[in-house]
Amino acid sequence: MEKKVVIVSYTFPPSHGIGGRRWAKFAKYLNRNGAAVKILTFSTGDGSNWNHDVSEYKNLVDKLDPKQPFYLLNSMPDSVFSKIWYRVTLYLAQIKFSGNVYDPALMIKSQLFKYLDERLKEGYCNVIVSGAPFHLTYYASLFKKKHPEINLILDYRDPWTTNEMGYQFKDMSKKRQVKEKEIENSAIANADYVYTVNDTMSAYFESISPPSTVVRTIKNGFDDEDFEKSELPNGVNNEKIKLVYTGNLYDNIDYIFVPLMNVLKGMSKEEVQRFEFNFYGGYEERYKKIVDQFNLGDTVRFYDFISLPEVFNKIRESDCALLFLTKDLKDSFSTKFYEYLSQRKFIVVFSEMGETGRFIEKNKLGISIQPEFISDKLNVLIQLKEEKNIEVDTSFDVNQYSVKSITKLIEEDLK
Repeated sequence: MEKKVVIVSYTFPPSHGIGGRRWAKFAKYLNRNGAAVKILTFSTGDGSNWNHDVSEYKNLVDKLDPKQPFYLLNSMPDSVFSKIWYRVTLYLAQIKFSGNVYDPALMIKSQLFKYLDERLKEGYCNVIVSGAPFHLTYYASLFKKKHPEINLILDYRDPWTTNEMGYQFKDMSKKRQVKEKEIENSAIANADYVYTVNDTMSAYFESISPPSTVVRTIKNGFDDEDFEKSELPNGVNNEKIKLVYTGNLYDNIDYIFVPLMNVLKGMSKEEVQRFEFNFYGGYEERYKKIVDQFNLGDTVRFYDFISLPEVFNKIRESDCALLFLTKDLKDSFSTKFYEYLSQRKFIVVFSEMGETGRFIEKNKLGISIQPEFISDKLNVLIQLKEEKNIEVDTSFDVNQYSVKSITKLIEEDLK
């Protein structure tokens, strides 16, 4: 029997944003495998790297303009009136809502309910909701209480109340944090399944979920349709160690980025010239200013966004692929990670030790570098380069992390 599934992803292609990538990929393979798929998005814009994934099922994507207050739509008011109205609408929201008033899904409950009601009448009994924004998953859980017959899967790309760096949680008052925690608990309790992208997040959600909620780690994975199969070069044939970072560079990585610049600055001219750090994509301008302050512009270079085919070319041309993780995301397995993994590229993780670093070192896929060990670990890279041994364990099975394979795990949970 055909399985009917609604996927709710606030951000979705053609809108630019990494939030749309995960379910653009899974929806493609669910659709190919015979599921009847409908997608609901609230995002606008263009420039997505994953438009080609959606092109074969774009008629299945429905878009709604989210109902949002003035202060969320105008984060930087420029006139006197708009500044006043910004404060008024924010004040009214703070009275009406006791949790995170900066959640963009705060006021879309009625829109979501109406859409899901219409799909339920058409037999779409599987509902998958991607978070963040987190109120989207909470409202879906309320819909589940109203319609217990649906199969509700809540998917979390990022931590919710345990995320100190993102989504304004750490900036909220204690009272609002407590309310947000209550909302989180309620959402998890009403879900049939909770998906996360790493085992650390899964362990947390298991600790707050009832026995009726199944928690599973469904990783992002790589899509081998994003690149051509070829004999991949292991770096370039020169004396430099070429390291590449692709995509958005996280904010809040000063704790490791600045020490890295200090170590590079303290090297001899001959040593620092052994390294070439290339960043392609989005970044906070202040990171480039830090590089300039240390006079390291010849060693650490920033470039604009490039196309997905170019991304894979840059990965292939480099000795190592870089990850810089915030303290909150030291257990994160991002899209970048799986792109690097798909190319069997030696991965260098700059972060506190976490699930990501332990994984790559356990499986001989790269090296983890903490702030206090930067100098020693860079010397290890120099030695590996001299020995022509910047390589990963070729016996490691990367195919288990393909989106195509992971989609089969999702299909097991559909009814």
